[in-house]
Amino acid sequence: MNNSKHQYFRPVWISGRYDKKSHSAIIYNLASGKSYFFEDTAADVIDYMLIADRNEKIDICKIVNELAIDEESISVFFDNLEKEGIITFCNNLGELLVNVQNRCCNTKPDYSKNMQKEAEDAECDYQKRSKAKVFSVLMELTYNCSEKCIHCYNPGASRNNEEFSMRNIKNELTLEEYKNIIDQLYEQDLVRVTLSGGDPFSKGIIWDLIEYLFSKNIVFDIYTNGQGLYGKEVKLAQYFPATVGLSLYSSIPHIHDRITRVNGSWVKTVSVIGKLAALKIPIAIKCCIMRSNCKSYRGVIKIANKYSAVLQLECNIFDSVDGDKCVSTYLRLTPDELKIVLRDKDNPLYTGLELENHGARTFDINQNVCGAGYSGFCLTPDGKLTLCVSFQSEIGDLRKEKVNDVLMKTELEQWRKCTFSDYKECGDKVYCRYCSLCPGLNFAKNGSPFVPSEDNCYMARIRYELVESLKKGDDPLRGMDIDEALSKLPDVSIDGVKKIVTSSYYKKKLSLIEG
Repeated sequence: MNNSKHQYFRPVWISGRYDKKSHSAIIYNLASGKSYFFEDTAADVIDYMLIADRNEKIDICKIVNELAIDEESISVFFDNLEKEGIITFCNNLGELLVNVQNRCCNTKPDYSKNMQKEAEDAECDYQKRSKAKVFSVLMELTYNCSEKCIHCYNPGASRNNEEFSMRNIKNELTLEEYKNIIDQLYEQDLVRVTLSGGDPFSKGIIWDLIEYLFSKNIVFDIYTNGQGLYGKEVKLAQYFPATVGLSLYSSIPHIHDRITRVNGSWVKTVSVIGKLAALKIPIAIKCCIMRSNCKSYRGVIKIANKYSAVLQLECNIFDSVDGDKCVSTYLRLTPDELKIVLRDKDNPLYTGLELENHGARTFDINQNVCGAGYSGFCLTPDGKLTLCVSFQSEIGDLRKEKVNDVLMKTELEQWRKCTFSDYKECGDKVYCRYCSLCPGLNFAKNGSPFVPSEDNCYMARIRYELVESLKKGDDPLRGMDIDEALSKLPDVSIDGVKKIVTSSYYKKKLSLIEG
């Protein structure tokens, strides 16, 4: 008989995974954006909490009897979990959810960054302990999209209204095929899924997939432009996405709309951001910086701060995975523009003399430079499993092959044995230490992960030149703040942008013979 002073319930906003082999567990409080790692006996107790359906009572008697733990100890443990919103004392979802969100989600400028770091720590600890074969998968549900962004890296993207889009893949996975693949991935330890595209809301079965992931306790993120989500924000909130990433390219509507090539897209995206924030869904605002929005991208920072969103600026934009060189030819920042943007402290690639090693990095010659294909993968719309969304090398066709068989393939095992020493030419140049080395970009450009990509080299070279200039007292800001320096740049027209077709290594099989 349960003599506890409280009854405990598993809230609807809790997802997670227990690994029996390692006696470890990870819990996501999707109402607060926090994640927690448990091990040993604590993880075993968490298993019983996860066995309960959402919004149902947790069986304390079963825990006491099967784990041989006294009820008082469990009550103390559960009381601590209740303070974090991981369990509740009742199953009244109305005011209870608001109270938990208000208790856990203090909206302040650094909140989102702090929560993101805590989540990464918990996930890292769980992966180390559980040795998950597949922890996360990014699912490109479709290459179809409600926008026509001029810089899109998806295969088949058009660059102007005269070009014919080749993004529509006729043989996309069906709902039943997705369910089967998700079930197989779950058997291989799957914890987290990212739904992407194209735009995932351009996929007719998107809500069925969300429902299925939610029913299996699989945490999911969504990358979207917001167009197909407009007016459906409350519906999405019922499934507690871990993060919704939205693309926003300027605080000036017509500049954003010229990049997306869809009039009115800015208004819808910003509306969705506001409504999701009001529903306390964690948001990431993603902004690629290119010539056409270089002078106005910083307005996006203010929007991100307004809604306590994670800000993801990207100034190293790259060419399409299918070999189209439009981006590097027309849209990539010039050296002069890039050097100013690199002086922006909100930029993850900020470069300054006060940084340790001036922002340069050191590569471990005995380690691979990339975690793609270890416990994280990408699934294309037609069922091909690849190493990463940026590393589109096919390692298996999940329409024809079992997930477990694909994970046992020799080429995947060989890839995991690669080290920095296998990367040809990388490390030979004076600027190599400023490189964000990406084997996926190498592969897209050269058909090999080991041959340097011009995209990576360009950024590394400019960062190195900037450091050398700063050492001589030559700062591209010229005594101005970043906003003033950007305002002095000339306006840039994006007329005349078009596809530049070159060799494509999209979905080419991975060969490591040359490594």
